[in-house]
Amino acid sequence: MSYPISVVEIPSATAMHLHKTLHVDRISSDVAAGMGDLFGQVAAAGMNPIGPPAITYLGEFRSGGELEAEFSVPIDEQKTDVKSNGAQVKTDPASTVAQTLHRGNYETIEGAYSALTNWIADSPYSAAGPPTEVYLVGPDQVSDPDALVTEIRIPLKP
Repeated sequence: MSYPISVVEIPSATAMHLHKTLHVDRISSDVAAGMGDLFGQVAAAGMNPIGPPAITYLGEFRSGGELEAEFSVPIDEQKTDVKSNGAQVKTDPASTVAQTLHRGNYETIEGAYSALTNWIADSPYSAAGPPTEVYLVGPDQVSDPDALVTEIRIPLKP
């Protein structure tokens, strides 16, 4: 699969964030539970999502290990005082990212990550933070894994 890379300016946005520890060996069920928790807290706070959810992976995937992750979804409210059950509203700063789209099953997403890291290694940029997956079309929207669309972003610095 070909992975075209783009450098994009991501504008500042207000989002609900939820930090979770994921178990790599049961990543699918942990991600589903985390997303359910995130959207439940958004609803409980009386806010509405205004964009696709995302996960920023704060460590490396190691078989049998744990991985820290930050779930987020852009929201329509500026309630920065909301904090419950670990969720918190934050204003994410604008950033420059390298991004690509992965279409299909998550089992083959590693190719998109390889394309991004290779592109960054050959570019005038370096990575400025951990990768984020934005779920443009997620498993809650389609039953066919081939219909999934995930945008992968890696923040950049010159």
